[in-house]
Amino acid sequence: MKKTYLIISICGLSLLTACGTTLNTHHHLASEIDPQKNLQQSNQEDDPTTSENKIPPTKLNELEQLIIVDNNGKEINDINIDDFNEHINNLSKMNDYKHMTFGRVGEKSDEPRQHFAVFSGQKTQHMPSDKAAITYKGTFYELEGPQYGDVKVTIHFNEDTLRSEFKAGDQLETAEGTIKDNRFTFKNQKGSGYFYGETAEELGGVYIDSQNNTKIFGAKQ
Repeated sequence: MKKTYLIISICGLSLLTACGTTLNTHHHLASEIDPQKNLQQSNQEDDPTTSENKIPPTKLNELEQLIIVDNNGKEINDINIDDFNEHINNLSKMNDYKHMTFGRVGEKSDEPRQHFAVFSGQKTQHMPSDKAAITYKGTFYELEGPQYGDVKVTIHFNEDTLRSEFKAGDQLETAEGTIKDNRFTFKNQKGSGYFYGETAEELGGVYIDSQNNTKIFGAKQ
């Protein structure tokens, strides 16, 4: 009696059957890939151009109106890009921001390297004055750690105030701040940031949480 063999290969799924009996099975499904795990791993890399990294590379010297912030939330006044790695982890590419770029970059050093928050883009020149609350939603990432989560920022432009919520799993931390021109500042010197776009469609900044971890975040309407 002749045996019939059927070989099927679909997206890496291979089955060899003889008279209905499976002899070998090997598969890798796209649904098993965790994009957040890839993002977490890439945040721990200094060079985002490696094949394992899913974040598109961006050269630091290609960014305009550059702002670099250290892990104490302080902006660096005299920026020398030669002090930093050539590429940044461009976290804004993960959520398709149109008016700003934000990410993190490592310093060039033989010692344990500190990471810095990086922001670039067209800051808002004419701020809105809406009376109704406006909500921005986005993502935060720890500057020196693997944690990430959701951020929601509620703005009252007519009162020049904001309230932010940083949520990772069941952990929630809130922060309030004030707005002056196109810049916002959290209370108790816990961080700051800027509005970007013609009508302040996006915002980005850093926040130092209750555990003294510096978070870099971006959000949009």
